Amino acid sequence: MNAKPLFVEDKTDVVAYFCSECRIVKKTSQEAEDCCKPKLCDCGKEVRQYYSVCDTCLDISRIKKEKEKLSKATRIKVPTTDTVYSEGASNEGYVFFDSLEEEFEDDSEMPLYVYDCTMQAWGGLDLDGMLENAFDGDWYEDAIDSVVKHDELAKYLKSWNEKQTLYQYMVALDRIIVLDEEKFNSWLAE
Repeated sequence: MNAKPLFVEDKTDVVAYFCSECRIVKKTSQEAEDCCKPKLCDCGKEVRQYYSVCDTCLDISRIKKEKEKLSKATRIKVPTTDTVYSEGASNEGYVFFDSLEEEFEDDSEMPLYVYDCTMQAWGGLDLDGMLENAFDGDWYEDAIDSVVKHDELAKYLKSWNEKQTLYQYMVALDRIIVLDEEKFNSWLAE
């Protein structure tokens, strides 16, 4: 929109252009001229600033990619753990498989599929990492080498780590459990 040139100090060479409406600097006169004009998607709808496609086409593309990913996922009948993942579920999407119907009975629609989860156990504390953190900062270089009875602490920490029972579930995006085969297959085919 009404591109204005920007010159070097002696005003002989144009180095860039700016849009006189929003004052954003562009490389070429044409880019500055087109700066504040509404951009259109290939479908003809207006595009939000900093986007190259409209929201509708963006949603269509996102759904297409999701369908492609899901069609390649391994379908299993029974989850490998007691927990599955669904974006519509509470608790950050993680829910007990046996509680799925209760989870979605109120006002949410039951999903067509859920993701399987894997259980990840905590490995415990790492002695070397703990010592490096303890000596990071004001201690002299190689102070860690002067620690005595390192092996006793390592033995204790190994024993302590083995007693830990902390775990978490991680979504397995490559495994799904289809809850309604007919609807799921119909949705994939759309």
